[in-house]
Amino acid sequence: MTVRLDDLTRPEPDIAYLSTSDFGRTWFDASEVRLAVEIVSVESERRDRKLKPVRYAEAGIPHFWRVEEEDGFRSSTSSNSNRPPVAMSRPGSTGPG
Repeated sequence: MTVRLDDLTRPEPDIAYLSTSDFGRTWFDASEVRLAVEIVSVESERRDRKLKPVRYAEAGIPHFWRVEEEDGFRSSTSSNSNRPPVAMSRPGSTGPG
């Protein structure tokens, strides 16, 4: 599924929370997206860290989470708000911390 940010931009978030229940289509307008989540990989690092947070914010998506692994920890970072990282855990652990 893609998210229409403007006439030329339709990224595909890894996970999205939507304000609609109309799931019979392949794209959604940015106004229908409450949360976009990107899971960073080597190939998507630049897009997920630099480009997508700005584009999602400019399109009015209120919440963006980026999930990535660094130094043996998985971290989730929220942006488009003033919140600190939402969770950190070691791979294989049962929960945050």
